[in-house]
Amino acid sequence: MSKEKELAEKLHALERKVLKALSDKTLSVEELAAASGLKEANVERALLWLKSKGLIEVSEKHKRIYTLTELGRRYLKIGLPEERIFKFLRGVKKIRICELLNSGSIEKDEIDIAIGTLKRNGIIKLAENSIELIRDEFPEIQEKRKVLRDISEGVIPESPFLHEMLRRGIVQKVEKVERSVTITMLGREVLKWVKEGKEIDQLTPQLILSGKWKTMKFRKYDIHSPAPKLFPGRINKYIRFINSIKRALLGLGFQEMKGPIVEMNFFNCDLLFMPQDHPARDIHNIFFIKNPSSGDLKEFREMLKRVRKIHEQSWGISFSEEFSRRYVLRSHCTAVSIRKLISKLDIPGKYFTIGRCYRPDVLSWKHLPEFFQLDGIVIGKELNFRNLIYILGIFAELCGAEAYRILPAYFPFTEPSAEVAMYKEGFGWIEIGGAGMLRPEVLRPIGIKEEVLAWGLGLDRMFMLKEGFKDIRNVFSRDLRWLIQNEAGNR
Repeated sequence: MSKEKELAEKLHALERKVLKALSDKTLSVEELAAASGLKEANVERALLWLKSKGLIEVSEKHKRIYTLTELGRRYLKIGLPEERIFKFLRGVKKIRICELLNSGSIEKDEIDIAIGTLKRNGIIKLAENSIELIRDEFPEIQEKRKVLRDISEGVIPESPFLHEMLRRGIVQKVEKVERSVTITMLGREVLKWVKEGKEIDQLTPQLILSGKWKTMKFRKYDIHSPAPKLFPGRINKYIRFINSIKRALLGLGFQEMKGPIVEMNFFNCDLLFMPQDHPARDIHNIFFIKNPSSGDLKEFREMLKRVRKIHEQSWGISFSEEFSRRYVLRSHCTAVSIRKLISKLDIPGKYFTIGRCYRPDVLSWKHLPEFFQLDGIVIGKELNFRNLIYILGIFAELCGAEAYRILPAYFPFTEPSAEVAMYKEGFGWIEIGGAGMLRPEVLRPIGIKEEVLAWGLGLDRMFMLKEGFKDIRNVFSRDLRWLIQNEAGNR
């Protein structure tokens, strides 16, 4: 069987009709619809299939046209605002503006532009909230009326008033694509094999039960024909990444802990041995809540006294209980960890939290004012820094890092302290977060005698490393095309 005959036998009924209507002519989509007796939507479908098979060529020509807006169609019917005022004044010569509005000749939102246009053309003069007609002729209005009529009839007017009409929202500019369809040499050869006759596209229960299928001709299916891509709704890839981290930690015996987003300074900073004059606590690094501005620490009165004492002894500054009560948006999830340490917990125990944190950072490829943090603690006797390094290695493995390194760092609430950086080929090194062993100055006031390992990692950056994103803003992209291209909708 020849290639042309095989193609002809696989043509859909819509394709056969369009191909026959086209023949040796060059037609637009509208002309093809009229010649084939098909709806334009069906013609479009047929053209897509025929083009993919090389049977037709489609050329596009971009054309600029002008159309009337809804406002323009209204003015074409009842007249432009300046036209209606002019006609009204020809009968009364002079009228107060309030009386003009009450006459029903013009709407309140139209009067300013109408009066401005008339005054600019020397048709009226204004005096003491009144309008007086000073010129009986207004030839410009006829030209404007002609512009509206021409555009309504599909004619592009050459008029100095066109720009004004566009500016006033009476006319709009539209880019129109005109497509012309021509049959190819292959299409002509295939057309010779196209035959009339009814073919079955679908085998229905009725055809099977009646036995008619035995005498019917079935259309051959072309498995290479293009089909629309479907992108069903699915869980975002970042959410799936977060869930995978949770499952991994739960599988390792960690327990999940929760805490409030709106937190008091006492938990966000003071319990973590951060001095109240620390640069990280000023208004440039923490979001303060305006209303209500403060909370109640009566439940923690004794603990507050111990924290105050150790702050004043260690830092040599006056400790403000009022500042401790100030509400902030938590700047790190270590606030959740410290809340867990002062509550009922298992010793030994392993805990983690994944939550949003807030800092007034400058937006950049690696900083957001709102971000996810993976925070955790391990409490028990005889724990050491090597145990912490091992745990950090697990996180490096979970986000696909090929290497990680521990760098010396300083945090007020841990000693020793470290920064964690991870590496992946093609991405490079990126700082992920901080870690360390909680200091005695943090643990003594809350009555903890065991060692506590702690870490706070940027989950957004871990996801960047895993997926190879170079910009942290892409993690929260709402661009569906970008999400689809980056497989954010795949299972």
